[in-house]
Amino acid sequence: MIETGSRMKRQTRYAAGFAAAVVVAAAASAGAARAATAPPVTWCGTDVATTDRPDAVSGRQVHVIYAIPSDGVDRFALLGTGISTDLAAGAAWWQRQDFTRVPRFDLAAFSCFPSLGALDISSVRLPHDANYYSAAGGTFGRISDDLVAAGFSNPNKKYLVYYDTPAPLAAGTCGEGHEDATNGGASGYAEVFIAPNLESSPVESGCGEIATPEDRGGYSAIVAVHELLHTFGALDTTSSPGPPHACPGTPAHACDDPLDIMQPAGQTYWLDETLLDSGHDDYYAHSGTWWDVQDSTWLRHLNEQTFTLDLTEGEGAAATTSDLPGVDCRGAAQCVSTWDANTAVTLSAAPVAGYARPEWGGACASAGSSPTCDLTLSANATVTISFARKLAIASFAVPRQSGTRIQAKLRLSRVPLAGEANLVCRATKGLKLISHAIAGTVATCVWSIPNRLRGRRVSGNVAVATDSGASIGRAWSLKLRR
Repeated sequence: MIETGSRMKRQTRYAAGFAAAVVVAAAASAGAARAATAPPVTWCGTDVATTDRPDAVSGRQVHVIYAIPSDGVDRFALLGTGISTDLAAGAAWWQRQDFTRVPRFDLAAFSCFPSLGALDISSVRLPHDANYYSAAGGTFGRISDDLVAAGFSNPNKKYLVYYDTPAPLAAGTCGEGHEDATNGGASGYAEVFIAPNLESSPVESGCGEIATPEDRGGYSAIVAVHELLHTFGALDTTSSPGPPHACPGTPAHACDDPLDIMQPAGQTYWLDETLLDSGHDDYYAHSGTWWDVQDSTWLRHLNEQTFTLDLTEGEGAAATTSDLPGVDCRGAAQCVSTWDANTAVTLSAAPVAGYARPEWGGACASAGSSPTCDLTLSANATVTISFARKLAIASFAVPRQSGTRIQAKLRLSRVPLAGEANLVCRATKGLKLISHAIAGTVATCVWSIPNRLRGRRVSGNVAVATDSGASIGRAWSLKLRR
């Protein structure tokens, strides 16, 4: 809810626990106009994508979505640059407040990488019309539910959604954010609302104006950063003791300074006039025991080294990916990614058809034949991954009797790797296995024949079991001589 003039307030709606859905009704006080300070940042994308593009940065990150209702007018060509400019202003503001940190945004491999002009912005037409999303109290949840259903649910990504609608929305509600310090995906959504009744210039109360270049870096940027801070865990509403200046009734906001960006009422139109935790005693770089947003894994550490992970795929490799965004290497390629120091990452490899048993090398050599490798990037790392062809049977010799023995030989398609294969020899009860071995490509089973089985038909099986759980073999049957 909004009141014009100097008195405004934001409404906050809570769910149980620290993962509360925080609704921010952001509105700027009307005041004197001033020159815009946000340098223009042109979105340099070469295509309009409806899905998340391949990641060009590594680690947990914020993915941006431009969303319109099914009956909305697509203004992505106009607003893409506005979004890039606002978020670049937000990143610059953050670094002025704390030179060691900045939010890690999802970027694409565009020509202007690594600037925020290369934001990976997904453009999504939602499945319902504007009236559906305008329902009182349901806008945030309905949008996020539909985007999760569309596949925007990566647990290592927060999602910042710009919802552009031709229909009026609840007066005074400029955005909402789901407060969850540790999770992304469905629990990591923040939304900025763009509606005709919410737009405002610097001399009007409202939610800002992202379409007008001279108003960028203004209240629309404040709303975006404010809601992202909620998704990063500001303010901790569950710990005791907790933030000393949490607002009564809306404890996810700070009430000690009217210019604190987490204050529940907009007191300025311009982002660069706000503060990131005034006094550093509530939610950022504080000395308390409660959650500190400065520790969020969605922030880059600008004061620490970065290290490269140089991955080379060899024979048989179809794809190698990482649990955190950053590695998506396919088709026997060489891929290089850059990571914050001491990032823990798990690599997973998959083979092409006809191949099995991974063989890791370099920094992952200790992973052996595991399908995954766990790494902590405390230095530059080089990793190789290849796969051996699946073991197959090249030939099988009919078992033959030699005196009092039966010998069965199975020839494999290649020499098994160390620890890869185990020979299993089975035969009619009474035949005694006296030797079995794999030498090179030949697997041999030898049984002794007791007198009581002479002249009878006996049978058995020669099989090679692999460490991947597969088994290949041949059954045999033989009429023994007397």
